[in-house]
Amino acid sequence: MSGTIKRIPDGRYRAYYTAGSGPARTRHTKIVISKRAGQAWLLEQEQVNGSSNMRAIRNCYFVDYFKMWYKLFKAPVISAATKMTYKLTYQHLKVLVPKMKMAQLNRTLLQSIFNQLGYCYSKETCRKHAIQVKACLANAQYDGLIRRNLMNGVVVTGNEERLRNDNNKYLSGDDFLKIRSCLFKHSYGPKDTNYLVLAIISATGARVGEVIGLKWEDVDAERHRLRIQRSYDSAARKIKATKTFNAVRTIPLVDDAVRLLRSWHDNVKWNTDFVFASNEKGLPKASSINSAFHTLQRHLGIEAIHSPHTLRHTVASLLIAQPELGVTYVSRLLGHSNPAITQRYYLRVLPGEHQKEDAVALNTIAL
Repeated sequence: MSGTIKRIPDGRYRAYYTAGSGPARTRHTKIVISKRAGQAWLLEQEQVNGSSNMRAIRNCYFVDYFKMWYKLFKAPVISAATKMTYKLTYQHLKVLVPKMKMAQLNRTLLQSIFNQLGYCYSKETCRKHAIQVKACLANAQYDGLIRRNLMNGVVVTGNEERLRNDNNKYLSGDDFLKIRSCLFKHSYGPKDTNYLVLAIISATGARVGEVIGLKWEDVDAERHRLRIQRSYDSAARKIKATKTFNAVRTIPLVDDAVRLLRSWHDNVKWNTDFVFASNEKGLPKASSINSAFHTLQRHLGIEAIHSPHTLRHTVASLLIAQPELGVTYVSRLLGHSNPAITQRYYLRVLPGEHQKEDAVALNTIAL
């Protein structure tokens, strides 16, 4: 690389990077805690400055290249929650291949990495890791560091014991109705924001962040409609764009939801454009809504294992189970990027409903 690393008297290291030549020549320095951290910083400088020092980059560690790629190309544009998935991928790679250099990468080694991940983690976790590693190597291929994407053909497996039980992902039909009935009958005061958010999720299947980010301009009580135009990132504590382009959508509202929102507007509304923001505390936290939902489950005699997102999953499954509703319509209502996502996650029966299917199947076979 176009730089050097020197140890300084206090035990740390100073990295030097030189870019350009002649009058345009510039020098950058950074103090780091380890020589490896210095090498990672030099790698980042190589990419930022468009260096053609391919030999040096190929000799860097793969995990350092992944971290550099993430910081430059992904971190500035993804949500705080998604950042956590990249950081988890980095941590797993750091444990499995801490000193594998870019020049040593091959498909066999990558398959070995994902075989080891498959023993320890669910297939969904391994699938996310694979997507991120493949995107990283696509960048390396574009820069000419590798001739082809070495993730092509790598088989991703997973530990079936790590899969979440469907009973945790979906509420039974009876439990869902019990929860929604309680939420719809409740009289909401200033301290009940979290429960009203849950009521709107149960009535729309919208994401938690989408409901928290609602403004009064999004509520069309006369036409019984709700417009989703933004979302709230609780981790970053800021309003952001919706998860996908298709997530900007209009959702029909049932009478009970309209009634609750009108009452909230007339009796509790604070001096703010946001439906659920108070002047003192701002927008509610997703963690507080999650705690409120667990409290509600215990109050109703339901095992407190479900998150607010379970309400969305359950609404989605109820919709997809209706023969009158096509997958394309349900996908649009849920704000999925495409119908394939809807088919992948929601074409299944709800817990407790399969007994009816079994009875029909047995009668059919008996004939």
